[in-house]
Amino acid sequence: MKEEDNLERLVDTLIELGFPKTNMREYIEGCEGLNEIPYFHRRRFGDDEMSYQLTIKKDNASGLYYPQGYEATLLQTHPVRHGSFGAIDTYELEQQMKKITWNKTLQEVAYDPDAVKIYEDMNELLAGNAQAKDIAHRLQLRYWIHTPIEQHLDIYKHISDYQKHGYFPLNNGLADINTREAYHLLSGRAVLKFYQKADGPQRFYTNWNLYDKDKLITLPNYNLVLLLKNAGVKEATQDASGVQLIYDLIRGERPLVHIKKDNSEITVYIEADPRLKSLAVYDKDLNRIEIPGLKKNGPHRHQTITHKKK
Repeated sequence: MKEEDNLERLVDTLIELGFPKTNMREYIEGCEGLNEIPYFHRRRFGDDEMSYQLTIKKDNASGLYYPQGYEATLLQTHPVRHGSFGAIDTYELEQQMKKITWNKTLQEVAYDPDAVKIYEDMNELLAGNAQAKDIAHRLQLRYWIHTPIEQHLDIYKHISDYQKHGYFPLNNGLADINTREAYHLLSGRAVLKFYQKADGPQRFYTNWNLYDKDKLITLPNYNLVLLLKNAGVKEATQDASGVQLIYDLIRGERPLVHIKKDNSEITVYIEADPRLKSLAVYDKDLNRIEIPGLKKNGPHRHQTITHKKK
């Protein structure tokens, strides 16, 4: 393979995996000749933030570059269990924080009376009980990191309490985990992946991937369609939404659906639960609830993959 073709293939692979970067081609070209190309990427999913440190190595024999794997870090500050502490309502405090453009100079923030009031409330929470401190840490990490304020305050001191880490190897195959799937896995959700066996490359197999105690485990597939039907999920009975629903679930999403219950209809979030061969159901506040028809379908065994966090 020519170097130019390798570059094009590498750029296409990185985009497909979810590692887009402005001027990425020029960046990779500028790293040509290095044995290893450092590649950092950051992405936000709602209130959650993911950072990725990708390793791109040069093959000594061919001189071509291939992505080897990446370290992923999830910073998860939400949902916040808000409360009232003296005159401070932390829910209202967060709403005020959302209105401020924090990516300004420290001088500009200092002249904003609303920002100053938030800073004072934050200090009061940090001097309070454990719950107040936890809420303050979460809000600081959500709204103040990557802004000039982080240069003034030590908001990284407790960041490890809200982080999860995982290493995901890349083998240029169907089983490779992309950046969005890594987010779902570190969030505790499962992802269904396809793979092939060396002795039967013409056939495709599936298993569920789940990140558990710093390692990736696999679980067997199960009948999601039957579970959705048993639970009375409205979207599963419609052709277009039914296909999309299955697609979302196997990617690790937590879609919003409608379920028939006691002659009425409730709105819930659901996600695949391969441990119990079931579906996990959550209310609007993401509290787990039980729905009839979602019983586990018997015992299963799982296979542990030996790729551990590096």
